[in-house]
Amino acid sequence: MDIERLRADTPGCATALHLNNAGAALMPRPVYEALTAHLAREYAIGGYEAKEEAEGRIAAVYDAVARLLGADASEIAIVENATRAFDLGFHSIPFEPGDVILTAVAEYASNYLAYLRAAETTGVVIRVVPDDEHGQLDLTALERALAEPGVGHRVRLVAVSHIPTHFGLIQPAAAIGALARRYGALFFLDATQSAGQLPLDVAALGCDLLCSTGRKYLRGPRGVGFLYVRGTPPGTAPPVHRSARRHLDRAPMNCAPMRAASRTGRRTSRPRSASARRSNTPSRSASPRSGRRSRGRRRRFGPDWPRSPA
Repeated sequence: MDIERLRADTPGCATALHLNNAGAALMPRPVYEALTAHLAREYAIGGYEAKEEAEGRIAAVYDAVARLLGADASEIAIVENATRAFDLGFHSIPFEPGDVILTAVAEYASNYLAYLRAAETTGVVIRVVPDDEHGQLDLTALERALAEPGVGHRVRLVAVSHIPTHFGLIQPAAAIGALARRYGALFFLDATQSAGQLPLDVAALGCDLLCSTGRKYLRGPRGVGFLYVRGTPPGTAPPVHRSARRHLDRAPMNCAPMRAASRTGRRTSRPRSASARRSNTPSRSASPRSGRRSRGRRRRFGPDWPRSPA
């Protein structure tokens, strides 16, 4: 790694002593130029037209994230941030009353709120695995919880933040993943603080789901996160994978991979004209399903959707 070249490619290094990479890193020149070039195209030809122009570059992001994780591009979804990615993955798991979630003492607060919500709504049980003498999740205690008679078989999920957001601890993710796999539990790794700092190989880590963001140590723009969901041969995927992909299919078109829709056999709607998109009304050539989508949105958001301008 050529540190001097990297610093030279980051003009902010010349004017700021920036220590907040755990929040958002300084943007390197190629990222800045890509963003401003796209904004210039939107300014010149319009937002939808600029997006169509960039389809190839957008599709390449799935391949790039897959290479970063040692995954397949069909297992990747691009979303708004790591929190959105975590929520999509976590809430796709079909928990049942009495299911157990195992997590760490140093878990991210936002993730823990999701566990509490699941406990309230579905009756899952949250168990916090104690730390060892080094402050890491105690692997012996984790195996004891997974093997506990009468309880261990109800462990549905082991969820851990790879590097906690508030200090530099590194959890033994690969060892956690191996134990979860041995006892038949799903493993969800939050790699928000580790992507870009540590090598990530989902096969070696043994994780079924992984979420992260682009704005920290990957030095990408804000507003980009990603979710990995492990794929398996057709007909053998655990329910979480089928459910997660249904969630991803319903995500915004610019966030979820279109290949997910093709895998499930869903037919995508017919494109609308540019004028119809701008006015948010169906064109004459639009699919008859457009009306049903509007009615579905009204059911979700209320009878006055879309709201008329004030």
